[in-house]
Amino acid sequence: MIKKPRSPRTPPRAEVQDGAPRALSTVLDADLTATFASNVATEATALSTWQLLRRLPGLLRQIAALSWAAHRPATTGVLLAEAGAGCATALGLLATRGILAHLFAQAPTPDRIRGALPALIAVALWYAVRGVLVSGAEHARALLVPAVQRYLEERLCQSAVEVELAAFEDADWHDLLNRVKDRGMRFVPAAAEQFCKWVGSAVALLGAAAVLGALDPLLLPLLTMSLLPQAWGMLSAARLEYASGLAVWLLRRRLRMCTEPLTDPDFAAEIRACTAREALLAQYQRLAATVEQEETRVGVAQAHRTAVGRALGGIGTAASYTALGTLLATSALPLSLAGAAVLATKSAQAALIGVIEGTRELFKLGLHVEEFATFLRQSERRTYLRPGLPCPPAFSEIQVRNLTFAYPGENAPALRDVSFTIGRGEVVALVGENGSGKSTLAKLLAGLYPPTHGAICWDGQDIAGFTPQSLHERVAFVMQCPARWPSTARDNITIGRHDRTDPTHELSTQAAVTAGADRAIASLSNGYRTLLSKKFAQGCELSGGEWQRIAVARGHFRDAPLLFLDEPTSAMDARAEARVIDQIRRLAGNRTVLIITHRLANARHCDRILVLRRGRLVEQGTHDELLTADQDYAGAYALQRAAHS
Repeated sequence: MIKKPRSPRTPPRAEVQDGAPRALSTVLDADLTATFASNVATEATALSTWQLLRRLPGLLRQIAALSWAAHRPATTGVLLAEAGAGCATALGLLATRGILAHLFAQAPTPDRIRGALPALIAVALWYAVRGVLVSGAEHARALLVPAVQRYLEERLCQSAVEVELAAFEDADWHDLLNRVKDRGMRFVPAAAEQFCKWVGSAVALLGAAAVLGALDPLLLPLLTMSLLPQAWGMLSAARLEYASGLAVWLLRRRLRMCTEPLTDPDFAAEIRACTAREALLAQYQRLAATVEQEETRVGVAQAHRTAVGRALGGIGTAASYTALGTLLATSALPLSLAGAAVLATKSAQAALIGVIEGTRELFKLGLHVEEFATFLRQSERRTYLRPGLPCPPAFSEIQVRNLTFAYPGENAPALRDVSFTIGRGEVVALVGENGSGKSTLAKLLAGLYPPTHGAICWDGQDIAGFTPQSLHERVAFVMQCPARWPSTARDNITIGRHDRTDPTHELSTQAAVTAGADRAIASLSNGYRTLLSKKFAQGCELSGGEWQRIAVARGHFRDAPLLFLDEPTSAMDARAEARVIDQIRRLAGNRTVLIITHRLANARHCDRILVLRRGRLVEQGTHDELLTADQDYAGAYALQRAAHS
């Protein structure tokens, strides 16, 4: 039997019973409430219906530009076909006037029918043309929408991999990236499709209005009288939805942050072990209730505005038909023209509904179009692909001069006035307590971040003058938590240098042997061809230590003159760790290696040890020299040795 979930309006018992698990994160709730209220107040009070309409041309230009960039022939075809279909509709209405004029003429019925035949043929012709053009527009849309989807994904991926690494430390840019990924990829293609339909409805509306003006200029005010109230009601409802759109999106995103841990296998064991079920469900239910209340508020308000508009529109329609009847009664308008006017009015009303509904959808989707355009502009300004000199293939020494670095948005520097020199072929250990700046220093040396102050030089040349791409080609970086590519075991090794020639796989296999990853790979069902992801039917998953061996193999296969290893053995057993470190030292040769480690037993055989504390370089020397100095390193080494004795 399936249990019915408790209503989100009723606080679960976990919230009200003393001693029971309560909903999590009062701080998050306060932040949520403040953000939600701020966005609702700002958007709702700042925009009037007229201001919303003034945004429409710019929004249409943005969508047209995206469509044009994605598929020019399809965009041209859609616009021409939709415009042509609207014109054909207008010409068909004008031809209808000729039919009615002959049918209402003072003549025998056969004569009237024969006289109406040319106009009837013209109507059939124009509506046949319209049918062909509508089909052509649908065909062009079928080409355009997938092309826009592909274009957006391509630009998103390109921008994400070309932006400077510091952008991911910027909360605003990172939040914008997530919004584009979460909703922009779905809604911007829908905006392109809606734009095409809007163009067709707008041309049809203009055509119907032109027909009415051609029949009698007095009919245009009558059309306006019947259409404006409906337009006001629908646009007013669209304004409410637009004003609340950002806030609802924020609420939905926070709600998703609650639901993901509840359904993610990575959290499943700990939720049960920590008895966090009630607290997490309570948090979800409170946020879900907030989302429901806001969406209900907007929906009800929209329904009221639309109802008022329809009521006023009905009054306006009645008034327009009354005026039309008066014109007929006073013989100010022939009966044939009145019939054509009724048909044109009906056509205009249908077109107006299409325009207004399209406008409403465009405003709803336009937020995501604007965000995507903003994302592209910001990413282009923050690209790391700057011009410069090619990086030399090798170096004799690296000089670090007065290096200082602070992460974006942080006041306190992560590194302060660090200076040292590394020679070619040296194996250097970076040690220090957590937060001392070891990983940050390695990323600066690898050119992943630009220093705030100071310089890093290869044989006297500042690496800031090199093109980042050429500098990164000379560097291999093994992360503490390496990327787990959802591909084969061999691909996970060779992605470090995917363009390296290895037809017999000898080099990639040797890299695996050197890193000690060969045994784990041999135990897999398909060896090096095994997919390393449980998301695939035949995929396998590795342990943390095995993934680290794969990452070390990737670093070896890259064969770069500068190799960084950030805690490369933290998840390995002692025997595997000793083997990896020994292989690294043995194979160093002309390769310069920097090892970041907390296990000082791994550092003692390095050529030199750099000791960091709170972002400053406080000691450097060999293992024996630092023990003799009897400072930070000696104390930490003594503690670790005592712990393992």
